[in-house]
Amino acid sequence: MNPVVSIIIPAYNSGTYIKRCVESVLAQTFKSIEIIIIDDGSEKSSNEIYKCVAQWDERIFLYEQNNLGAAVARNSGLVRAKGEYVVFLDSDDYWNDDRFLEDAINQIKKTNCDIMLFEFIRNHNQKFEKTQKQLDVEKIRGKMDANKLNYIMANVYNIISPCSKIIKRELMVENDIYFPEGRLHEDIDWAMSLMSVCGTVDILNKAPYIRTIRENSASKKRTYKDCDDLLWVLEKWTARNDIDQNIKMAFYGQLCFQLFITMGMCDSIADPKQRSQLLKRIKQYYWLRKYPNNKKTRTAAALTRVFPFFICCKIFGAYINR
Repeated sequence: MNPVVSIIIPAYNSGTYIKRCVESVLAQTFKSIEIIIIDDGSEKSSNEIYKCVAQWDERIFLYEQNNLGAAVARNSGLVRAKGEYVVFLDSDDYWNDDRFLEDAINQIKKTNCDIMLFEFIRNHNQKFEKTQKQLDVEKIRGKMDANKLNYIMANVYNIISPCSKIIKRELMVENDIYFPEGRLHEDIDWAMSLMSVCGTVDILNKAPYIRTIRENSASKKRTYKDCDDLLWVLEKWTARNDIDQNIKMAFYGQLCFQLFITMGMCDSIADPKQRSQLLKRIKQYYWLRKYPNNKKTRTAAALTRVFPFFICCKIFGAYINR
């Protein structure tokens, strides 16, 4: 019999954290699960720990690949998954609620939703902080439409993260929703693709996920490819004509936010020729600043009405690098 839930864990040199991560899954009171660990070309020391962990339980499956990135690892896990539902879990993170899956699946059975959202708690040097402000859950639950999608994209703090949702597997498979490979920030395109085909959505009113903030995280480094791949998202989604126009407009607030992030990242590019090329491309999407959808993006948009483009790049750069 196939499991109800497949938990997909991409792992790269996570030997320090993987035991805590997997233990939090095995501690779940809901037992119809499989745990798929994808070793993304880790060093031998970490790989040996993964192999040890894989012996803990017959529901744990370890697969190895060359260092091809998180997108390829998650896609590899999704192809192998047999569960009715899929959850992504990063190897340095963990769940802090043993009843998380049981409560979520019970609620999913009542609503038959395609996607169940849930909240994060951020762990920075053992200081725990809830990331989500109070939500109007009635504006989230039910059949997806443009108004609901706009509210979700504007107000659900971790909506882009693959790890913030339980997803009906057939929704991704039947709609060919996979992570774009070879891209940075691949979760942005993936999340918008997923939400664009979601029929019904629900939210679990708890924060079971502990997100570990690591000081040496690669996400802190700003490169030409960071900006180029964010611009690819802007280019792709502003050009899409295969989805309902109202649904497309609901994504403009997220694209507005990513525009400001790209502007800030671009200010960190040391090579003047590369920076000039990027700024020229960014200006083509500067019109997205007219579509802020929450307090943060409205503040940034207001700054663009006061200060010149290049000054705003420096302001946004100082903000994201603070």
